[in-house]
Amino acid sequence: MALTIGLTEKVAFKKREKLRLNNLIVINDTLREENDKRKLIENELSLHRTNLKKLISIQAKKLLDSEKNYSHIIENLHDWIWHVDINGMFIHNSPGLENVLGYTPEELEGKPWTFLFSERKIRKMKELLNQDEVKTMSLSDLEFSCLTKDNNVAFLETRCVLVLDENGKADGIRGISRDISEKKLFERKILKAIIETEEKERNRFAIELHDGLGATLSGINMYLNTIISEELEETVKNDLILKSNELIKQVAASVREIASDIRPFVLNEFGLVASIESVCDRLSTTGDVVIDIKTNQLTTQPDQDTELVLFRIISELLNNTIKHAGAKQINIDLFNVENKLFLIYQDNGIGFDYDKYLKDEAKGMGVQNIITRLTSVNGNYTIETKPGKGFRVYVEIGLE
Repeated sequence: MALTIGLTEKVAFKKREKLRLNNLIVINDTLREENDKRKLIENELSLHRTNLKKLISIQAKKLLDSEKNYSHIIENLHDWIWHVDINGMFIHNSPGLENVLGYTPEELEGKPWTFLFSERKIRKMKELLNQDEVKTMSLSDLEFSCLTKDNNVAFLETRCVLVLDENGKADGIRGISRDISEKKLFERKILKAIIETEEKERNRFAIELHDGLGATLSGINMYLNTIISEELEETVKNDLILKSNELIKQVAASVREIASDIRPFVLNEFGLVASIESVCDRLSTTGDVVIDIKTNQLTTQPDQDTELVLFRIISELLNNTIKHAGAKQINIDLFNVENKLFLIYQDNGIGFDYDKYLKDEAKGMGVQNIITRLTSVNGNYTIETKPGKGFRVYVEIGLE
């Protein structure tokens, strides 16, 4: 009995040991698998950390390069980038400030915006800022004048935006300003040229009317008074009537001539293309110059003002070429594409230094008249010429 119990316990012990051993094996295998997984995760994490470091390094380099490029652009930009706080004090200025107003960024930092304006200008701007309309005003494309470091006046074209804080409230203004003083000076010259041209034309018409028509009408009046107030022989009276009739014909011719100067008859009757062709045919008859004109007959017709401007421009160009250029060939291309009209005029004459011409205060009115007329119809132009290289002008006018 005792032996049987001992054997049973021994068998049970062996089973328990075997089960425990199996459990240990399972646990060991599980731990080994978990360890392998952990190593795999660690390897993946290490790889991710390496890749992340590389990515951060690449992005940091790009950011640094971008900042360098941005700084390079800002430092070399001729325009002035600025930032004022909510109190109107300058807190940042780009180096372009020195190009625009003559101040260094440090000289303007911490100063109020009013520092750059005269007292009269400040009063006007404050009046404007106090108006209700200012709430709906666009801050883009503003033009204003301010004082430079040497106390001259500079005209600036400015674009700016409101700077908002984290609560969406106005915290200042940031903008960029460009010096357009030369542009304004050129516009003033254009306006002066327009006024001078108009005054010159008025004076010419006044002289024509006074010296031409005035004198002729006085002659007619004298003849008619003589015929009415005196008893004359029939032959003398008829002679005075004939003379009066001749003077009346002269008056009519003078009126037609003056009217043609104001707006050519052929332009009214036959349009722009026929008028230009007529002028070119008349000039070509001398045989001194060959004029080749090409046109698509203008499928979209310009208004009367634009027609007259183009006619005067082409007439002025032809006159300049024949008078000054010594050209043997002139080419004129006149056409429109949709709502734009294009003129290309070129000759093979002696040409001239256009840059030098623009700087010459004593220059003639020929090219200036062309520019003035184009400005009056909002036309764009490009002039290309060099000594010995002929002359070429490209004109573009919008047709509304």
